[in-house]
Amino acid sequence: MDVNARRLGSDLDSEIEVLDASGKPIERATVRAVWETNLTLRDHDSAQRGMRILSWNSLAVGDYLLVGSEIVRMEALPRGPDDDFVAESFGGQRISYFGTSGEAHAMDQAVYKVQIHPPGTKFTPNGLPLVHLYYHNDDGGPGWGKDSYLRFTAPADGEYVVKLKDVRNEGGESYAYRLTIAPPSPDFRLSVNPRNPNVPRGGVVPVTVTAFRTDDFEGPIDVAVNSLPAGVHATKGVIGRDQISTTLLLSADADAKPAEAAHFEITGRARIQGKEAAHAASPEDKLKLLALMPKPDVLITSETKEVTLEPGGKAEIEISVARQRDYGGRVPVQVLNLPPRVHVLNVGLNGVLVAEDETKRGFTVEALPSAEPVDQMIYVAGTVETRSPQQSLYAAPQAIHLVVKAKAAQAANGRKQAPPGAATQR
Repeated sequence: MDVNARRLGSDLDSEIEVLDASGKPIERATVRAVWETNLTLRDHDSAQRGMRILSWNSLAVGDYLLVGSEIVRMEALPRGPDDDFVAESFGGQRISYFGTSGEAHAMDQAVYKVQIHPPGTKFTPNGLPLVHLYYHNDDGGPGWGKDSYLRFTAPADGEYVVKLKDVRNEGGESYAYRLTIAPPSPDFRLSVNPRNPNVPRGGVVPVTVTAFRTDDFEGPIDVAVNSLPAGVHATKGVIGRDQISTTLLLSADADAKPAEAAHFEITGRARIQGKEAAHAASPEDKLKLLALMPKPDVLITSETKEVTLEPGGKAEIEISVARQRDYGGRVPVQVLNLPPRVHVLNVGLNGVLVAEDETKRGFTVEALPSAEPVDQMIYVAGTVETRSPQQSLYAAPQAIHLVVKAKAAQAANGRKQAPPGAATQR
């Protein structure tokens, strides 16, 4: 059910729910809290992706969290006590799951790690909340804004009622809406950050492309930059199954000539229900421009070219930094395009940091025990610390080939069950 009102200029702030034939709400899931912490430091608005919590010792990437009546999913854990956890988001707005809507949260509000179970599931009390979710939605989230969006799976054949109202109980001629009820239509949308990259001559900058998947689309999305000016180059990327983003590298020759900003567009392509779908990233943004700038203050080099991990395993990555143009500051370093459940260890309050008197640094990456097999490229990038709001993140041109192997027990079990003469894919 898709309400189109505010997006068409209507005054309606919609709220939608599905009722049974007798007018009673229909439960969609039972949410069981299994661990508790709380928000700290500040109040949080209804959109920001970063949220500060007191502890996270029992959390992992991919966990669902209940904050107030909103359910979010963990994208990245805090790097230290002075860092936020990052909730999955799109276009700068965090995503709320299971029909819940983004809402503001006060400091000290409880945050629960939760498990999602079928409706009506019974549990022995554990002292933490047990919440029943119903087919209801207020704000649809990224792409819908104040308009409502709801996925409904009928629990049985029969008649159901869609109830739509204004959250303020107001109405009138200016409160028009269009309600669409249709089968699911798997698809995706893309956003880009930064939207206006400045590419240094003789240097490399990373661009993050994020996918917002709808109606259970989980397949890979091939991402590429469209036509570029002479002397500017771009890598391609893939947003893998169940992943939400990928990193592309933009580079410029040392003697690249374009003096004016050039049109900048990224397109994603995927196979959905046997057909190819192609979407430009951030199509509503008419000022997507790419510009050249002087050579960067730092050049990052990845000394490590390949990393192979098993779930629960660790590996070392070595980088080097060359400072240019009399730059003498420290260089915070990030690892980009890491797959889910692979993270950087022991980064401290300042992350991976190359101090003012250093030119090399090593650090450790770890695959969590729950990490899935994956084969993809990751990148390292260093930040030039300034007061400018413009991105000052510069990447190493060398990609690192990351391979996470299947668990040994799973691999052995797979070999045991393979029929005689079956080929083994690598």
